[in-house]
Amino acid sequence: MASAIDYLIEGKADIAPYWYVRHGMDDRDTSFAVETVLFYAVRTNKKIEDSDTGFAWLKPHSGNYDVQEAYSWLRKMIAK
Repeated sequence: MASAIDYLIEGKADIAPYWYVRHGMDDRDTSFAVETVLFYAVRTNKKIEDSDTGFAWLKPHSGNYDVQEAYSWLRKMIAK
């Protein structure tokens, strides 16, 4: 249960209908390829109603570089 990718690809689990994912391109802890697979799995899963995924250019994985953007997206999803 450590990887969401397995559940997204297999499609056998209950999956959250809304996903907001950012990955800092300057992350030293997680492979760029792992996040790419996650983004693909989120975007192609038919159970997901809306997603906003992206790579944060020249940002580390840590930090609060997109808080306002995330809250704005969350407000739109709650209003649905």
